[in-house]
Amino acid sequence: MSLFAVFALIIFLFLARNSFAAICVADADCASGEECISGNCVKPAPPQQSQQSEQDMRAVQEQQSTQQKEQQQAAVTISAEDLQRAAAATLNPAGFKEPTAVIARGINILLAFIGSIALVLYIWAGILWMSSAGNTERVSRARSIMLWTTLGVAVMLGSYVIVTFVFDIFK
Repeated sequence: MSLFAVFALIIFLFLARNSFAAICVADADCASGEECISGNCVKPAPPQQSQQSEQDMRAVQEQQSTQQKEQQQAAVTISAEDLQRAAAATLNPAGFKEPTAVIARGINILLAFIGSIALVLYIWAGILWMSSAGNTERVSRARSIMLWTTLGVAVMLGSYVIVTFVFDIFK
């Protein structure tokens, strides 16, 4: 094995030990002296004998229970408008108002993709033409690529104009 592979294996084992060893479902999954709290093996805090800490814990538990009750009551009072806004944000993250907006976005993406292909074809035809060294077959092939690329771009722009015109009519 190479030195890099040994080093990578050591790092993987170290990370695996640190990330997977602490995951638990029950106290039985943890090492002795540890408890399973929220899916992690944790050593319990040493017990404190003071009554002040017990009172503090009770106060915290009461505060948490009142917060939970308030949250439950707030969850019940959600209005229909809030639900509509939440549904619109979740189901329509792009914020489209009409189906034509979806089609227009798709056409714009397609135009960008086709334009990129046309640029690559123009560059390829130029390189082919410049490197032909007088070979008429390669020159005619380069001219053919440029001609068909230009026709493709013209058809693409014509279709864009037609679709934009049709969408403007139905607005």
